[in-house]
Amino acid sequence: MSIGQKIKSLRLAKNIKQEVLAKEIGIDQSKISHIENERTQPTHEDLLKIAPFFQIPVTDFYADSIQINQSNTQHDNSIGIYVSQNNQLEQLVAEYKNIIAEYKERVAQQNEK
Repeated sequence: MSIGQKIKSLRLAKNIKQEVLAKEIGIDQSKISHIENERTQPTHEDLLKIAPFFQIPVTDFYADSIQINQSNTQHDNSIGIYVSQNNQLEQLVAEYKNIIAEYKERVAQQNEK
């Protein structure tokens, strides 16, 4: 299930409209529609707003993103690992690294005072 499908499923389970979700989390309704219909991918910042609304950790959106496919053919007995949203996962790691670097810099500046 894609991230957009998960968001739509969570929203429908709570029986709320896109407009209500948009207003509550501060994201345009049109962006939520585009995410749910997989016309765009949410940014990590979007997910940081959406996850608390549904009272789930951000990582739940990525849980089904990694699929393991074991192929046993007479020519190949290897295990292929496919990451369907590899770019998003790499972006998430990069964003966390940037956030950590910013916090370290802030702490260093605070300690200098």
